Amino acid sequence: MSRTERRKRDERNRLRTHSIAFRMDDLEWEAFLERVALSGHQRQDFLIKSVLYQEIIVIGNGALFKKLDSSLDGLVSELKRIGGLTPEDALPLLRLKTIIEILDRLRHGKHSDALDGFLRDNVLKL
Repeated sequence: MSRTERRKRDERNRLRTHSIAFRMDDLEWEAFLERVALSGHQRQDFLIKSVLYQEIIVIGNGALFKKLDSSLDGLVSELKRIGGLTPEDALPLLRLKTIIEILDRLRHGKHSDALDGFLRDNVLKL
């Protein structure tokens, strides 16, 4: 049996081959363990769901606007290339969802004037 065959697959029969590591102090660790226990999820599933499906906190600045512009340009190019999106195009849809959430946060936050200028100069040209 090969190493890949021995790996545990998730509920969608996917192999999860990427890992993330970071450090926490004792208080953060205890709070994390408590939240995981209360959620009923395993640590890995808790972190994945927390990262992918929770509200994004945005701090707007020029670098963020440049990243959004670059990401939107890439997404528009991809959409033009494939002629639209289907449910199988999960990554472009996830990228689009994230960009929309960030723009929505900026629009309703203290950076809304900067966002309006960014949209006028970059996004509305689409």
